[in-house]
Amino acid sequence: MGNATQTRRGPMTQPFYDTIQVPIVAGPQTVNFFGNPKGGAIAAVVKDYHHTNALMVGILPGNVVMTVEGYSLHVRELSTTGVRPTLVDIMAIQQGVIYIEIAQKPVQRILAAEIPDAGAALSYFSNITPAATEFHTNRGIASIHNIHKIRPYNIDPGEMIQVALTIPSAIAAVTDVTFTMWGTWSEAGL
Repeated sequence: MGNATQTRRGPMTQPFYDTIQVPIVAGPQTVNFFGNPKGGAIAAVVKDYHHTNALMVGILPGNVVMTVEGYSLHVRELSTTGVRPTLVDIMAIQQGVIYIEIAQKPVQRILAAEIPDAGAALSYFSNITPAATEFHTNRGIASIHNIHKIRPYNIDPGEMIQVALTIPSAIAAVTDVTFTMWGTWSEAGL
């Protein structure tokens, strides 16, 4: 009879996330998430699951369909290189715009300030480099459920995922930012 019957996995709640490093730039810039998967580099560090669960550039792993139910955006307290973002950096990112395309079709354009950080609410920053005085700021309630809820949509196997953050002003210190799509993964065909 050939192969034994394959077991299929049922749906599971699973975020899809990626971390990018925003470089020091004197003016506006656009950075892209999901373009550098696990095993690639962020600064001089190899990206692992701490940074991303993307295994391929811009697509979900394997034969997976994801039903996206919301987003979160987190400015990390330290960059991969150990630098703290400044207040200027956090404010510049807050003024940014996130643009999402799936399979080369626009899905959403949203202000970064409207995307909460899903429980990663505390960010420390410095007003001086090297840090002599440090402060903290938060972007909402520290709850894993604090995400930007949307009308759910599907990402099918092999569809390109493009998420861009356009920052309108200068970045003073390299800053790591994580974008997460929250939802349910299931095997295609289930």
